[in-house]
Amino acid sequence: TTEVWLTAPGTPNPSALSTIFEARWEEKEGYLVWTVRGVEGTGSISEKTDTRHNGALTIKTLKSVGAVNQTPAGYVNVSSEEDNSGKFTIYTDVFAKGTGMVSTSTEERGTATITTETWLTAPNEPQPNGAIPAANVFQVREEEKDGYKVWTIQGVEGDGVVSEKTEERHNGALTIKTIEAVGQQAAAPAGFVLVSEEEDNGGNFTVYRDVYAKGTGR
Repeated sequence: TTEVWLTAPGTPNPSALSTIFEARWEEKEGYLVWTVRGVEGTGSISEKTDTRHNGALTIKTLKSVGAVNQTPAGYVNVSSEEDNSGKFTIYTDVFAKGTGMVSTSTEERGTATITTETWLTAPNEPQPNGAIPAANVFQVREEEKDGYKVWTIQGVEGDGVVSEKTEERHNGALTIKTIEAVGQQAAAPAGFVLVSEEEDNGGNFTVYRDVYAKGTGR
């Protein structure tokens, strides 16, 4: 629902919509002109369709409030996200149909660059080859969904931390950090002590997995 209101200067948002996801105003000739967008109840707030690879792959990005998005007929869900930063939860789901690369992203971690590619293939297809050189592939995950195979392929360039997990135990008395790095071991976090270390040479490069602890307990 989109509402347009005219109010006196200094008047707060006049809309009575129960779920507002956008509200903006501008001053015009001594008045405030409000444009308010919201949802009554639950439902979709946006839908975007993108066609790639000369029509071989179609991607739909749906956003909704109040309830998760339903999978469109013939599509498979390749990613889901919940945003709880506002007054209500916004669900963002990406669905795909066909074959090809769905998305690619890069992230800088220290001196390492992590590239993540998501692919959609037929169930019997082998691992796809994208922009990540085979020698740089760090992790490959595959999952069969609704007649497709969803691939998540990660590669790394350079040296540095590729993952870090923190866990608290015994009501905060003990903190455990597990750090994975490539090229060289990660530096010990301040105040922590190394309790175990492991080298994984089964892939294209060595992955160092170190566990650090701070505090007391098992």
